[in-house]
Formats: sequence, structure tokens, C-alpha cells
Amino acid sequence: MALMNNKFFTYNLLTLNYIKKNTKNIKYLTKSNYN
Repeated sequence: MALMNNKFFTYNLLTLNYIKKNTKNIKYLTKSNYN
């Protein structure tokens, strides 16, 4: 059970990092499109 929770936790961290990177990219793209 602890191992499963650990895997789930790491997966969540990776997903959060991925989402953060994507939002940065989207902001950059919209900025370049408007300018």
C-alpha cells in the first residue's frame, strides 16, 4: 500500500510539473501571437 501511494505521489508531481511547463508554453505562444 505504501508503495502504491508513493507511485501515485510521484505521478502527481510529474503531472503537475508537466502542466506548469505547458501553461508557460501556452502563455509564451499567446504572447508571440498577439505581438
